[in-house]
Amino acid sequence: LTQYQEGLAANKFSGVLTYLNQYFLGKNSWFSFPFQFAGTFRPRRSFTDPKVHLDLMRYRQARLLHTLALRLVYKIKIQRKDAFLAWNECLDHIGAVSTGHIETIVLERFQDALQNAPPSLKPALSILYRLYALDRLYQQRAWYLEHKLFSRDAGVALQRLIASTCLQVKERALAYVDAFGVPESCLGALLAQHNAKY
Repeated sequence: LTQYQEGLAANKFSGVLTYLNQYFLGKNSWFSFPFQFAGTFRPRRSFTDPKVHLDLMRYRQARLLHTLALRLVYKIKIQRKDAFLAWNECLDHIGAVSTGHIETIVLERFQDALQNAPPSLKPALSILYRLYALDRLYQQRAWYLEHKLFSRDAGVALQRLIASTCLQVKERALAYVDAFGVPESCLGALLAQHNAKY
């Protein structure tokens, strides 16, 4: 929101032109993204692509931030509401923007860590990365559906990919627990204590 304010405050005319170019007219603008995405999207194949994960989450984040800025401007400039009151009336939207920003940053850092990880660790880390990315997209599937990016088939494909990825995590569960250094006191589940299999 600070970037919005700074970009438009310095020079209103050129600021508006820059904003329109970045968000509506540019090749990589979020306005053009749905059209580009629809032409290349294939649920099961696309959902395994890290670039698709990042593009979808960045698009949602940009769209949420844009609509939040519009809501605040409307309440303050048009309805003449106090800025604090306007902010409080948009807390649900603000929470979505904040959570989306954090999730996008986590995804970016996860991808960076995968690229720089030793070859021996990449298979195990890639499974955890895929589970995180797919779960975040699945949790927000209603939003993507409302914005014409997902179909019902996409939601089904996500669910199946998450289930298959969970099976892969299960096969490495003990190694993950050891790697994360989970204390023994947290591993004393009654199920594990009374079942020789565990």
